[in-house]
Amino acid sequence: MPLPAERFGWARRQMDVARRELEDSLAAIEPSLWVQQPAPGRWSVSQVVQHLQLVEARVLARMERALAAGVPPRPDWRRFFHLPVSWVEGRGVRVKTFDRFDPREPVPAEQVLAEWRAIRERLWAVLAPHREHDLRGHCARHPFLGFLDGYAWMAYLGAHERRHRKQIAEIVAALRRADAPASR
Repeated sequence: MPLPAERFGWARRQMDVARRELEDSLAAIEPSLWVQQPAPGRWSVSQVVQHLQLVEARVLARMERALAAGVPPRPDWRRFFHLPVSWVEGRGVRVKTFDRFDPREPVPAEQVLAEWRAIRERLWAVLAPHREHDLRGHCARHPFLGFLDGYAWMAYLGAHERRHRKQIAEIVAALRRADAPASR
């Protein structure tokens, strides 16, 4: 059985790789496309990043509460009752988010990116002192996946970013098609 530091390292890599991939994708998007919605009622790139920030802020708040309560003496048995976190990455099923995770109006890239990156910095500041602790006992319910322990929540954030990286690619492709001159 992996030690807590190994589990933590694995979960952090899931998050770091997904973030790096998403940051690379975002860097290639023209600033003019950030705030454009591909269709009425559909999110812009800016709004997708806002959504990611809102979700990560919620996970951060849950982690802060759980870790402040102390490390449970043994892993929580509920952590076995959830769907695979990797399922989040798929775009085959559209999921309507809760209102609290709906983004506001599109805002410029610099603003939304700064807020999004600040949440991740806060998350690492909260988690870093617990690198050697067993986070399997810190369970909270995800509305679709079931009960996730601390490591699964970390992996979820990576999977969630991968899902929305695909969505952003779809948005940008739709906007570029709409801007392309009609072929004759």
